[in-house]
Amino acid sequence: MIQLIKQDIVSRDLSYDIILSSSIIEEKLNYYETNNLNPLYIVDENISKIYSKLLPYDKERVYIFTANEKNKSFKELIKIEEFLSKNNALRGSTLIALGGGITGDITGFAASIFMRGISFIQVPTTYLSMVDSSIGGKTGINFDDAKNIIGSFYQPKEVIIDMNFLDTLNDDEFLNGFAETIKVAAISDAEFFNMIYENSQKIIDRDKELLLTIIEQSCILKSNIVKEDTYETNKRMLLNFGHTLAHAIEIDSDNQITHGYAVALGMIYEMKYGVEKGYISDVAFTKIFSMLEKFNYQTKYKINNTDKFLSALLKDKKSTSNGITLILTDENMIGRIVEEIDAETLINIFND
Repeated sequence: MIQLIKQDIVSRDLSYDIILSSSIIEEKLNYYETNNLNPLYIVDENISKIYSKLLPYDKERVYIFTANEKNKSFKELIKIEEFLSKNNALRGSTLIALGGGITGDITGFAASIFMRGISFIQVPTTYLSMVDSSIGGKTGINFDDAKNIIGSFYQPKEVIIDMNFLDTLNDDEFLNGFAETIKVAAISDAEFFNMIYENSQKIIDRDKELLLTIIEQSCILKSNIVKEDTYETNKRMLLNFGHTLAHAIEIDSDNQITHGYAVALGMIYEMKYGVEKGYISDVAFTKIFSMLEKFNYQTKYKINNTDKFLSALLKDKKSTSNGITLILTDENMIGRIVEEIDAETLINIFND
């Protein structure tokens, strides 16, 4: 006889605040220090040098992390877990990620598995992490030449975006992140997409008032999609526009092409494939290409090692037993999911 025991489990509260302002981080970190949150810090090495005054005097509570794709690894993850254990972290402790997307990803993953989950707070310091990686709860590390293949969905307790961190970014790093704003506009908001296009020079010149509006809208658009599909079973997959090919480009280039620039190339070649196969119109492709060209993104890529590129593509999370999943968008900036695409057919688009 089989007995069925039904148990309704209330999942962890997924709601949290995203605070966007200028000159707010010192006040917020002081609050964490003085309100018994027992904070521990994972801090990007460069940030630790530029913003050393933000960190607590007790340096034993600070783990300095050299943020690069190589260090987004099991080896570094274990070191962070050892750091938490050495500092007697408990279920009530809070881990603060102070850095860009790589720092936030590995910190979130470390928090999600230590004692089966401790609180963590995202303090993104790059444009890319402000509008993308700090929001949505994706955490992870790289493994076996595949990006972010081991990780978890684990939401932060809070995201603190201080616009002043942008002052230390060079133009390349800023545009590396801005590709993610173009992406989210391209799959969800035609009006926002057109506003970006019309104000390209002001954005390149980093008009702070305009950037405040753009970052806010970028966060809202991503948050709305994540709310509908937290665990990426359907609609959230739209946020992977450009990423199917981007991750393979990053690996094929030995990370000489950084994430945002790879996403820009990914959007171009995925759209090119979409036109060739009749999924989208030439008008849709032209709109995406013109936008990326306007911001001076690289628009052509030559695969260095076809086997390496193909292997990275097949190991990617967007690959299934039935083929590759691709995200496209139409001339009205409405994203769509196209599944079961043959990987070898897809990379042939680079030969045209």
